[in-house]
Amino acid sequence: MIKGIDVSHWQGTINWNSVANDGVEFAFIKATEGTSYFDPVCSTNVANAKANGIKVGVYHFARFTSSAEALAEAQYFLDRINGLELDLPLVLDIEVDQGDIGKSALTTAARTFLDYLKSQDKKVMIYTYHNFYTNDIDATGYPLWIARYGVNSPGINDWTIWQYTDSGSVKGINGNVDVNKAVDSFLYGLTEEPPTDPETPDLQVTGDTDYLVTKDVFLNQMFIENKNTGERVEILGAEPVITDGLNGKKELTFTISLTDENQIEYDMLTNDNIIVIDEKRFKQQRYIILNVDADHIDFTKTISAQHTYVARLVNNDVSGTKTGSLTLEAALNHALKGSGFSYVLASDTKGIKAIEQENFGNQNSISLMDEITEDYKVELDVNNTKIYVYKKMGKRVNYLMDTRYNVSGLKISSSTQNSTTRAWGYGKQDDKGKYLFDPVLYIHPEEKDFLIDGYPRWAEPIRDEKYTKAPSINDALENLVNPYPEVTVNADLELFYDPKLEELEEAFYKGDSVGMIADKGNGSTYEDELRIVQLSYNPLDQFSKPDLTFSNFRKDIYDMQIDDKVRIRRQEKYFRNITGGIRNSLPQQINMMLTFNGSNWFINSSNITTGSVSIIGDAILVSTGGLDINVTSAIVNEDVTLKTAGFDAITDFSSTNNTIKINLIKAGAIASPLVNVPVNSQLSLSVFQQ
Repeated sequence: MIKGIDVSHWQGTINWNSVANDGVEFAFIKATEGTSYFDPVCSTNVANAKANGIKVGVYHFARFTSSAEALAEAQYFLDRINGLELDLPLVLDIEVDQGDIGKSALTTAARTFLDYLKSQDKKVMIYTYHNFYTNDIDATGYPLWIARYGVNSPGINDWTIWQYTDSGSVKGINGNVDVNKAVDSFLYGLTEEPPTDPETPDLQVTGDTDYLVTKDVFLNQMFIENKNTGERVEILGAEPVITDGLNGKKELTFTISLTDENQIEYDMLTNDNIIVIDEKRFKQQRYIILNVDADHIDFTKTISAQHTYVARLVNNDVSGTKTGSLTLEAALNHALKGSGFSYVLASDTKGIKAIEQENFGNQNSISLMDEITEDYKVELDVNNTKIYVYKKMGKRVNYLMDTRYNVSGLKISSSTQNSTTRAWGYGKQDDKGKYLFDPVLYIHPEEKDFLIDGYPRWAEPIRDEKYTKAPSINDALENLVNPYPEVTVNADLELFYDPKLEELEEAFYKGDSVGMIADKGNGSTYEDELRIVQLSYNPLDQFSKPDLTFSNFRKDIYDMQIDDKVRIRRQEKYFRNITGGIRNSLPQQINMMLTFNGSNWFINSSNITTGSVSIIGDAILVSTGGLDINVTSAIVNEDVTLKTAGFDAITDFSSTNNTIKINLIKAGAIASPLVNVPVNSQLSLSVFQQ
């Protein structure tokens, strides 16, 4: 068992160092009561307890007499504890039926309180004493902290914390104090890392019915929630689209038609009510309805909603500024001050250096978060009020997008309309209108490569009173000026279930990198590895077609570099493919299909009978078998199995011995054609002669 205490202002000044030395490992501290009381020593107790290594949580004493009042108390509770560094679940302390509303109504109100906290991505717990638990409230479904004194056990099952005395003695505290025992697992799992893979929904049922749940069950749902009462109704018959990018901002849109079955939810779709929806990764996400376009002839509504990250932070003004060298943590703490949001730093952010900031603040939180993503070069993923911060999120996933298989359209566009190579920066002026420092001219180091008809590309100047030093505005200009073309790749991807790929393909998410093969016609092939920086998708249909954007950063694709040898080979392949396109109709073309049987390569099919295959070192040698031909070019293409396994193929030919040499490339290096190659992999070879 783990020893803990709970305290309030009644304990007076506490020596937390002595408390820790007395074996106390956790403490719950009173924060609020009703909608108007905040314990005056709460913040001090939280800070001092944590400074002495004690895990800390806070609790709210309930005074509500209805679900509406419970929701108001929950919102007040979260508002007042915002900014406190907590480790333990948030606790609802319910000991009285303030309005004598009865067990059923009080239980409903308590669940409203706790479920609201959960919707804000908070862990929760309920506290009460044994008699109240038995007679006045149904606390099932939530971790239980039970009070019962003068006995050897609480007398009930499934408790997490037992408050066994209200007259305990602990060093560092004058007078009596509540002392508790927690189960050994209570303090486990209090730290977390950002999630790395999309979550799989779990089927949860109550009652005695047995359910057979298959591995691939998909249970995403969408609800409309009344902003005042918390009442929820499921929305059926709509096809929502969520757009999610690396800056943490998410938008939800859909159109719904009025029917006899959806009158209630249709009427609830009004401004400021809340859409609660299960996303690709995070469940129960909250979107605030900001725009409703209602057609009163066709009886349809088009809904646009912003994720709570945007809707709330744009309305949270941060007063005061920070100047000087700010770490990422310091900037985040200031930007989120008073917002009720928290953040988790991924391990790859540890190397991000502090940045010199000037007058950082006096804006809304979303503007400051945008500055942070730009200045510190970080990426965000948001789970309601919890923000996961990465230097670079995502990973290389085993997923191949192939125009011959699952991509019905590919669009690559580039634009230099917004490209710039230099800009002026003007900072603060004194009372007489004189600048505190001379205007700063920033010129991009690669300007000469991006001139327009020999002249610079000018960006709009920065004019901002917050800058009092030249180096700070120079940093801002460096972020502003970007000469690289805006290059965007959009793929029209078809999602479908293929049992052959079930163990090979991985689910993808924003930030992930996937393989791409595009057959551009005439034998020409576009091949690369692209990173998903934005996706739009229907979270209620796992096989709906997502809209993927592979780059909206101006240098990502423009400056994609691969191993020199592979790049040269692919260029050779391109020009040979052009030649092949011309010669496809000529009879002087030899076609072969090579197959790997697990131990060797062999010719599976061919339009000549004299061909043969041999393995020499890391090369596959294909011979025409003495057939006297004058080879001018050769093309080799990999099948989906090879591409999925990460292999590329390149070819050389020799006109002296009529032998075609094929090498497999993996991770930028020549690979053995016999090692780690999937069985039944195939290579298609076309040889052209004069």
